[in-house]
Amino acid sequence: MSFSEINIEIYIQNNHYVLYYYDNGKGIDETIKNGSYGIKNIFNRINYLEGKMDMKTKFGHTEFLIEIPFES
Repeated sequence: MSFSEINIEIYIQNNHYVLYYYDNGKGIDETIKNGSYGIKNIFNRINYLEGKMDMKTKFGHTEFLIEIPFES
């Protein structure tokens, strides 16, 4: 296993579904981050839903913040 801690939070904030993910693993290789079909598919699906995704990765952790709007 490449991490010892993982945190996943799902909540609603300002008319957005929010998913936050963090782990303290080895991070995602930058070349894979920009060229992986899996990551591209996630970005495409979020864009289709008019959402946004922020991804931070470096040696020692990976962090995602995904926000998808909804009408109340």
